[in-house]
Amino acid sequence: MASAQVKSCVLLAALQAQGKTDFSEPSLSRDHTERILPAFGATFRREKNHLILHGPQRLEGTDLEVPGDFSSGAFWIVLAAGLPGSRLTLRRLGLNPTRTALLSALLRMGAGIVEKVEQPLPEPMGTVYVEGGRELRATSVGGREIPSLIDEIPILAAAAALAKGITEIKDAEELRHKESDRLAVMAKNLRLFGVPVEERPDGLAIEGGRPLVGAEVESHGDHRIAMSCAILGLLAKGRTVVKDTDCIETSYPGFAKQIALLPEMGR
Repeated sequence: MASAQVKSCVLLAALQAQGKTDFSEPSLSRDHTERILPAFGATFRREKNHLILHGPQRLEGTDLEVPGDFSSGAFWIVLAAGLPGSRLTLRRLGLNPTRTALLSALLRMGAGIVEKVEQPLPEPMGTVYVEGGRELRATSVGGREIPSLIDEIPILAAAAALAKGITEIKDAEELRHKESDRLAVMAKNLRLFGVPVEERPDGLAIEGGRPLVGAEVESHGDHRIAMSCAILGLLAKGRTVVKDTDCIETSYPGFAKQIALLPEMGR
């Protein structure tokens, strides 16, 4: 299983190890660590799906600008894409291609999105423009695309609820072992919003395009579930309550305050 976290742990350990470390993965996972290590003076080489590093190596301090987190921006991208009349600009956003497969999926769905990379190294960073109001249509995601949008699948499921047709999410069984069983919880919560969903061992089939109705849903202590359901609530007719939202502090402390500002933006 391609795992950016495991890869990062191995590479950082290899810097302290004597001799050669050879790490392989079945497909390219998020590559933040191998992009950033050379900025600290580390050397290694890539051979197809292998990373080869000789240790021990000494890192040196450097100055870096950390891009905005794409996973946090993803909630606003989906909200804007699904909200007629909306316009959204996200600046200085991380646009690492191993992290932004959600944009590709949304473009296939017909969303009005323009991506502009303005700083390519060491981490791609730039601007994303979103224009709402375009009719979204169903798509299919799976295979090599999954590692690059694994964290965004809950909010992609929210986008699928807006898209006409049946969106299929496949090869995502690892989501059953996150902060919650994200496949089971999103399936249950989408149904409460009035969305027909078939839960599968490795994914979901979501029949979108129907009006969303407000619902009372459980986050199960999962920050990405909580935020995805909050976005669904903004797009649904009627009152929505998302329970147990303290977990959002895990990754996005300002999320609730930014939602509270939306009425002042004319929504």
